[in-house]
Amino acid sequence: MSYLDTTFERSGNLIKTFAKVSGGWESTKKSGCQFYAQQLVDYRGDITLSVKVWISSAFAVDYTGLERANEYIGDFPFDFRAHFNDEKIRAAIADGCLSISVYLRQELPWIVTSNRKPAIDWGPQIIAQYHSTAYLLRHMIVFNLPSSKRGDYKEWDLLPFLPGGLVERNRRRH
Repeated sequence: MSYLDTTFERSGNLIKTFAKVSGGWESTKKSGCQFYAQQLVDYRGDITLSVKVWISSAFAVDYTGLERANEYIGDFPFDFRAHFNDEKIRAAIADGCLSISVYLRQELPWIVTSNRKPAIDWGPQIIAQYHSTAYLLRHMIVFNLPSSKRGDYKEWDLLPFLPGGLVERNRRRH
């Protein structure tokens, strides 16, 4: 089941990602609760995008309600609503779903991955707090450029044959 859906608007300059966080929310022993999903989508020309979304929960310091600090959140809360905007990315949480909008421009946190692919790596940053839990978001968009073709690829069936049955290897000599 896919928990992530990525679409494009404004000639591909606005990338919108919709994540069903409540469906993919899992608890782990090491890091508490989290959501992770990725999707590979076709972009412009031969470019494909690898879109990844991570959301994790962390306990926030709440001096007014310290008794809630040890409260366990097993499910993602459906009544939780929040909006986040830092001029680079916009995110909204409502009804157990997350929507993210990224407008492609120079000011984004661009990086080059270990395999030399350009990417936008935003976060992890706290985007909202609900009761005693802070929610961290990390959003990464990797641009998979088409691979360059190396060398000449020839169909051996189409190569001309020399008298005597030998394949002609170098046409420049004739």
